[in-house]
Amino acid sequence: MNNAREWKTTFQYFPEIPKVKQWSETSNGTEEQEIYQKLTLQKSITTEEELSIKVAIDFHKNFRISLKYFFDLQPKQPRT
Repeated sequence: MNNAREWKTTFQYFPEIPKVKQWSETSNGTEEQEIYQKLTLQKSITTEEELSIKVAIDFHKNFRISLKYFFDLQPKQPRT
C-alpha cells in the first residue's frame, strides 16, 4: 500500500503548480524552501537548483497574471 498523498496541482484559471513548489512529506517542505534556506545561509546551489528557482519564479509571474484574470471575472461588489 502506498501511503504517499496525492496533492492537487491544477486548478481552473491557474497555472499548474510545479514540482519545485509541491510539498514533500519526506522533507517537511518544498524544494523551493530548501533552496531559499541554502541561499539565506549563503550556501551555494547547484545549476539544477538554480533552474528550479527559475521555474518557481515563472510560476509566480504566471500566477499573478492568472489571479488578476480570475478577479476580473468575479462580479463587482458595490461599495458601502
